[in-house]
Amino acid sequence: MMRIHGLHKNMHRLYAYARTQDYLDVYRKRYEGGVRRWEKLKSENVCDSTCQEICAMSRATYYRHKKILKDLNKGSVPPSKRPRNLNKPRWREAELQLVLRVRRENPTYGKEKSIFDCGQSQSPSCQSGQ
Repeated sequence: MMRIHGLHKNMHRLYAYARTQDYLDVYRKRYEGGVRRWEKLKSENVCDSTCQEICAMSRATYYRHKKILKDLNKGSVPPSKRPRNLNKPRWREAELQLVLRVRRENPTYGKEKSIFDCGQSQSPSCQSGQ
C-alpha cells in the first residue's frame, strides 16, 4: 500500500496563486473607488479642480492609482514602501552604560540635560559615527 507523505507540488502552487489573488484584491479595493469616482466625474465633463475636491485626491495621485490598478490587472503587486536601508543605532556599549547611569541617578533629567551631565556637547550617537 502506498502512503502519501505530503501534498503534490501543484497543490502548493495553487495555494500560492490563490493567496496572491487575495492579496491583489485587497489592493484593488483600496485604489478602485477613487479612480472610479474620478473617471465618472470626468465623463460628465467636470474640471480637474472639482474632481480633486470631490474625490479628495490630487491629479498626480489619481494617475498613480490608475497605474497601480493597471499593474494589478496584469497580476503584479505594487512595490513596498518600506525603505531599503534602515538606520541602525550607533551607540557603543560604554556610551550606553554612561547615559543609563546618569538617567538612573537623575530620573527628572531630559535628553539634553542627561547628555550635558555626561560631559558631551553632542549626542553619543553623533560622536560614535565620527
